[in-house]
Amino acid sequence: MNISENMKLHQWAQDMADHKASGLTRQQWCDTKGIPLSTYDYRCKKVRRALETKFHETQESVTAIVPAECCIESAPEPVFAKVNLQVPEMPASGISIKLSNAEITFSPDTPAELVRTVLEALAYAQ
Repeated sequence: MNISENMKLHQWAQDMADHKASGLTRQQWCDTKGIPLSTYDYRCKKVRRALETKFHETQESVTAIVPAECCIESAPEPVFAKVNLQVPEMPASGISIKLSNAEITFSPDTPAELVRTVLEALAYAQ
């Protein structure tokens, strides 16, 4: 394959990705770009064939570059996986003051002025 053909295929693959990202139907996208739908479908077919040939030559998967479904009118339904996220427990840190009927806890990022105010209030409360 010569450089000119490679450049065309590369541009067509970019067009296919642009169409996919646009969210438009093939016909709508083609209308905005001034490309006949039949030309777009022809280019999709050429890009897929070139990728298949490349795949068979190298025996590596290249479908991630231009997925075959990029020329399909409706996208497949998304598949969701359940993920259980567990937040690790952080070790207790900071200051905790226990009184007979109350408990006051300060986290490490508590502003010093707030700690001072609370301690002053406790001093006057007794």
